[in-house]
Amino acid sequence: MDRVFRNLWSAVLKQAIKDARKDASCSIMRSQLWFYSDSLEPGSYLWICSILDLNPESIRQFIKLDEQDGFADRTSRHALERLSV
Repeated sequence: MDRVFRNLWSAVLKQAIKDARKDASCSIMRSQLWFYSDSLEPGSYLWICSILDLNPESIRQFIKLDEQDGFADRTSRHALERLSV
């Protein structure tokens, strides 16, 4: 797959992760809904994970990380290291 294409969708996913982990607001709630959509349409969460060869559940676990814990499980960290998040 074209590197520029992968970089673009990686950047989209990184921004969505950042948005989902901020304090609650309407736009953040929308980004969290995006992570749990079953859509496979281009631009959807599952589609992006597929083209980037990432495990969707690992990233979902990362965004649900309890702020008090301060760490993600090993699988989540590994998936996100591939994105440099």
